[in-house]
Amino acid sequence: MPSSASMYVKQPSAFDEKLRQYHRLNPDDDTVSFLQSVYKYLPDDGRVNLVANVLGCNTDTATKQLTNNIDYGLLRPMQAVAGKTPSNFVCQPHPRYNEHK
Repeated sequence: MPSSASMYVKQPSAFDEKLRQYHRLNPDDDTVSFLQSVYKYLPDDGRVNLVANVLGCNTDTATKQLTNNIDYGLLRPMQAVAGKTPSNFVCQPHPRYNEHK
């Protein structure tokens, strides 16, 4: 039997309705498609959190601000370092590594 969280995630009608009611703040506003894409790739727990966050936005401006926070505060920083090790990174063995030999 699926958990209540997974049922909520698979049938986010309130989420879809909230996105349908969103009014673009400018011609380049891609908030709805962005949130739909984020939702698509999140695991179930992340979907539950995203839906709760979107439903907690009381205005279109708040929804846009949430979108910007996800985009600029989470996704772009992850993209900026994806597959790259910082040049100042030094890998050192754990201090007790030699004790186990």
